[in-house]
Amino acid sequence: MDTDANLGVDPGEYLRYKQVMEKPFQTMGIVPPYTSIKDDLFNYLNCRPKIDGINSCGDGYDRSDLRAILPILTPMTDDFLNGPIEYDLYVSYEMALRDYDRDGIITSTEQTLYTMHYNRIRDLWVSVTSSE
Repeated sequence: MDTDANLGVDPGEYLRYKQVMEKPFQTMGIVPPYTSIKDDLFNYLNCRPKIDGINSCGDGYDRSDLRAILPILTPMTDDFLNGPIEYDLYVSYEMALRDYDRDGIITSTEQTLYTMHYNRIRDLWVSVTSSE
């Protein structure tokens, strides 16, 4: 629930937690990097729930948003999820892959670049493993 890992939970973090628990993003059986639903995924990450019930959408999402939703997107063991050091390292890794300009916000353009990169790497591994 503490999505910014500051040992406290503010109202925004609580609302994001409720959103992820009660209305999780539906991957519809699509596998990473979710190319066909990338815009829906970006909107889910980008639009934060507010106390008044109206979502607030900005120019992108940040580390705390990514930290809140990664368990939905990536199959993880309970040991991994419950280990704060390991999980924070994974969040840092995923953030570094997505945040091309290192400003702390992943924009729609950066999400598209990440998706394209993921697809290229996956295709490379498929070609390498299929030729063995």
